[in-house]
Formats: sequence, structure tokens, C-alpha cells
Amino acid sequence: MRFFHVLIALLIVGASIAGSLHLFKNRPSKPAQVIEEKAWPVSTQRLVLESATPSIPLYGRLEAPEQAHLKAAVAAEVIEVLVKEGQRVETGQLLIQLDAEEFELQVQQRQAELVDISAQIAQQQRQRQHDKDNLPLEKRLLKLNQTAVKRALQLQKKNLGTQAATDQARQTVVQQQLKIKAREQKINQYPHILKQLKARQTLRQTQLDLAKLQLQRCHIKAPFSGIIAKLESARGIRVRQGDKLLRLYNPQQLQLRAQIPDSYASHIADDLMAQKLVAKQSNGVQWHLQRLAGERLAKTAGVDALFVLTQPETALRLGQFVSVQLQLPTLEAVYKLPQAAIYSGSKVYVVENDRMQAVSVNIVARMPVKDSNRSDLLLRSADLSPDMEIVTTQLPNAIKGLKVKLLN
Repeated sequence: MRFFHVLIALLIVGASIAGSLHLFKNRPSKPAQVIEEKAWPVSTQRLVLESATPSIPLYGRLEAPEQAHLKAAVAAEVIEVLVKEGQRVETGQLLIQLDAEEFELQVQQRQAELVDISAQIAQQQRQRQHDKDNLPLEKRLLKLNQTAVKRALQLQKKNLGTQAATDQARQTVVQQQLKIKAREQKINQYPHILKQLKARQTLRQTQLDLAKLQLQRCHIKAPFSGIIAKLESARGIRVRQGDKLLRLYNPQQLQLRAQIPDSYASHIADDLMAQKLVAKQSNGVQWHLQRLAGERLAKTAGVDALFVLTQPETALRLGQFVSVQLQLPTLEAVYKLPQAAIYSGSKVYVVENDRMQAVSVNIVARMPVKDSNRSDLLLRSADLSPDMEIVTTQLPNAIKGLKVKLLN
């Protein structure tokens, strides 16, 4: 009986499974869903082969090759400061006056010493002339004394004179000979004495010139026409030798130092030899590229370029930050595209049959857009030709073959 119940249950389960399989096989078929490929909307720009004059934005500071940091050459008190920062001065203009009283006394002392030695030289010259004039007289007197000795001897032989008189005459001759020798020696020594006096005179003159130079250094004057950049002293301060007083520079010699990226440096070096390159400020001030720096600083991505003004400009100041656009030579046969058209730094996408095709390009320069802060790129590529449509929309999923829809 129990077996009969189990058999009935198995038959019921089997019938259920068979019915389910029948219903599954005979269910109505669902039509297949067709997925349409998405077309990404993009803007494009048609290529035009053209000539363009690119420019590079540069940033730098003004410096002055001709600037002077005036220092005290003597130790003295500052009596008066006659200029202010930013003031224009002319060559030779008195800027700072130091106390000169001590140095004026030194000049007077050296002048007196020079007058004294000059008087000694004049005295020696007169003495020499006196000795030269008296020497012939001394010799004549010697002859007379020698004649007197002969006369005394003759008188002594005749017993008319004494031995004492003869000895006296001889003594007079010897004394006269000594006087002549002394006078001749003085005459012979005169050139040596004069050399010594002349040397002392030169020394005194040098000391006087040095004293005058020290006195002159109390008057701090402008070595050239320029602008006072900074004052570093004030009235009443006692400065030591070598202390800084002020700094001035020549505004006519201002130059702009700006760094040119390595990607442009070699081209600019070639262009610099061939023509004059000009950089312009937004206010119209023009700078001429004069030369590239002779030394490259470590850890920099370019080389310094030095610009000079094409015309004098009074509003510029030393150390001022300046931004300019360096005008490069005209480039022929280039394509101009916005920055948004560039992918991965050196690739653009051409639209062909509503699909994107990648093309490698060489970016040769940038060109600022008028009345805008952005710049267009100038590029070349052998795979590009005029009238091609270039994608100018940045797509995050841009790949070769991507389907697009032109907005323009």
C-alpha cells in the first residue's frame, strides 16, 4: 500500500516536469534588440595653409649693467645727504658730504712741508752758485799767500825776516788750501744733496696729493647720470672706510633678463644672427633682443636672454617685473589650431567619414590670440592637407575610429 502511494507521487512529479518542459519549448519568441552606435558631438576646424608670425610670452626683471654701490673711502661723519631715493642726478653732482675738517688740516700740513723742502732746494742752489763764484777768489788768495811765503824766505835769507814770519806765511797757505778743498768738496757734493732734496720734495708732493685725494673723497659725487636706487646712510652717522652709502644706476642702460625655453633657444640663437628680434609689452614698450646670456644657471629649463630698450622709457625702474611677447620670424606653410585640438602633446584627430583618425604633428610655435589670454598653436605635418576637418573638442575617450557628429 505504501509502495502504491510513492508511485503515485513520482508520477505526479514527472507529469509536472514534462508539462514545464513543454511550456518552455513552446513559449513565444522575443525579437532581438538592435543597439545603435553612439556618435559623439564635436566641433571641428577646417585646415588652412598660411603664413604666421608667432610670439613667445616671456617674463623677467629689469637689471642695470651700469650701476654703482658707492662706499665711504675714508672714516668720517656724514654732514649732509643731498639726495633722496628715486631722484635723478647728473654726472659730478654732490650726493653726500662727509666731514672734511681733519683732511683739510692734513692738506695744509703737507703743503707747509712741501714749501719747506722747496725752500731748502732753493737755498742749496744759491749756496752752490755762491761756492762756484768764490772758488776762483779762494784760488787767487792762495797764490797771494804762496807769494808771501816766497817773500818771507827771501827776507829771511837776507837776515831781514824771522823764521816765525815765514812759518806764519806757510800756515796761511795751508789754511787757504784747506778752504779751497772744502769748497770744492761742497761743490762736488751738491748733485747728491740735490737728489736727496728732490726725492724728499717728491715724497712731500705725493703726500700732499694723497691728502688732497682723501679730502676729495669726503665729497661723494655721482660717477654718471642716473637714479638713486637706495640710500644706506644718514646725517650724523660716522661711517668707516668701506661702509655703504648709496646705490645708483643708469636708466639708459636698463636691460630685461628673461628666460627662453629650451624648445625655442636654438631657433632664436640662429635668428639672432640673421635679424633683429623685438619683444613688446602690453603698453607698447619695445625691447630689442641683444644677446643670449653667456652662462646657463643650474636646474633651469632655458637660457637667459638680454633685451635692451629701443627707445628711452622713463617709467621703468630697476628690479621691476616685466612680461613681454617676443615676436619670432614669420613662418611659412603652417596650420593654426587652438590648444584644444592637441591630444597627448603631439597628436590631432581628423574627421573622415564621421570617424576620428589620429595624425601626429610637430608644434613649431605659439601665436597669441588678439584680445584674449589664450594662444593658438602653429604646426606642421606631412599627413595633413588643407580643408581637412580637425576635431577641436577635447574628448576623454578619444580613440582612433570613434564615431562623431559635427556640431558646426
